Amino acid sequence: MDCDDAFPKEWKLPDEPDLLLDTAAGLTMVPHLFEDDPLIPVYGKEEQPCDTKSIVLAICAGVNENFSSKIVPSQPIGDYSFMVETKYLASWKDVLSDDLGVWHPIGTKTYYFRRTFDADGGSTLHPISKDQKNEADLQAKRYLYNYPNEKSFKGIVVKTLTKSEDDEWKISPHIYVQYYFEGGVKEIVVPPHGNAKTNTPFVRTKDSTKEKIRTETKSGKKSKAIVSSILKEQGGILQVKII
Repeated sequence: MDCDDAFPKEWKLPDEPDLLLDTAAGLTMVPHLFEDDPLIPVYGKEEQPCDTKSIVLAICAGVNENFSSKIVPSQPIGDYSFMVETKYLASWKDVLSDDLGVWHPIGTKTYYFRRTFDADGGSTLHPISKDQKNEADLQAKRYLYNYPNEKSFKGIVVKTLTKSEDDEWKISPHIYVQYYFEGGVKEIVVPPHGNAKTNTPFVRTKDSTKEKIRTETKSGKKSKAIVSSILKEQGGILQVKII
């Protein structure tokens, strides 16, 4: 079961980024790479659902580049978390395109904050109620998922948004994605799509699309140019293979 700490009256942002990193949990400042891919560093290996406070503070404080994922991992079966850079996503929902098939949403929680800045340059988040959301300049959304083929396999996505000067909500540079098992890691068999006539596992994205991002990133091309190139190559956003 997902658990989330009760919100205190205010959250003081840490002076250093990467609040979630914990050497006691086997993590160091040298990231573990998912399947040895330098574009997919593992952010954490939590065996329990991470609380929203830790995630929001980590995103707001800034995520170390060494722990920022440029692409979505393929079939991350185990206890993993990732900080995925949103500038490489055509849509934030692309974080669910993990080649594991369909995830079932089971709940969403939204939190609102006012952010104040101290004389010393620090800042504090003040949680406010939904009735005061017009006063908010930051919000966090926590999405919970079940994996239908293995009920003990869970997913969490947390995204934060900040209000711009023109009162538009803008997504933050990173989205937190966590996978974990209740009662220990188990083997997963990715099921075929419900309409499939074969037993071929259902996946959300083509490997060629991920490989395109991988190649273009290494070439130094800017993220907007990469996304634009992929959309153009595949005939526009309606033709991109994301289900």
